[in-house]
Amino acid sequence: TIQVLKSFTLLGKPLEAWAAASELREMVRNSTSQAPLVVAMARSMQEAGRLEQSCVLAQEAARLFEDQSDDRQAAFALSLVAHAQLKMRKFSASRQNARRARRRFGEIGDCEEEIRMRMVVAKACSAKDERGHKQTKDALREAQEATKLAVEFGKHDLIAESLALYVEVLLEADQLETCCQAADELLRLEVPAGFEHQIF
Repeated sequence: TIQVLKSFTLLGKPLEAWAAASELREMVRNSTSQAPLVVAMARSMQEAGRLEQSCVLAQEAARLFEDQSDDRQAAFALSLVAHAQLKMRKFSASRQNARRARRRFGEIGDCEEEIRMRMVVAKACSAKDERGHKQTKDALREAQEATKLAVEFGKHDLIAESLALYVEVLLEADQLETCCQAADELLRLEVPAGFEHQIF
């Protein structure tokens, strides 16, 4: 059933996926079966650009998965919340939920998703929140750690993405010398020929 919903989304039909998941949810009563449907609905709403609805559903899914002690799926649901809030420019809430997801991914050893969540935290921290505040030091730390982990993990797209973000955060923080060093480091990485030119 979940595969059918994913197929709808891959075919560019997120609203159809949401409708199918919603209908199935009405037929299911126990929370164990409901949780995957709710997260599928949240993903579909995000794909359709309905971010508020996606947020509400993903938060519900996170609670359901937490009740089941399913840390991986709870972290994934929280990551959906953080992404939606980032797109809605709710930076304070986004960094809070991204940190929660990052910790969970770190605890279960999912390095790739931990790196991705560190990047979300960095983006949310480098932007002015609702009170006009940035968390520049946190943004720098998260972007730097994401880059370090990506290099250790060895996935080229993550290395490039995290290092490009680190360069951007350094530039915004007016740390120009370190920014140039980080940009130069990207050029020295063992990545496919010409890959760095896709970043800059």
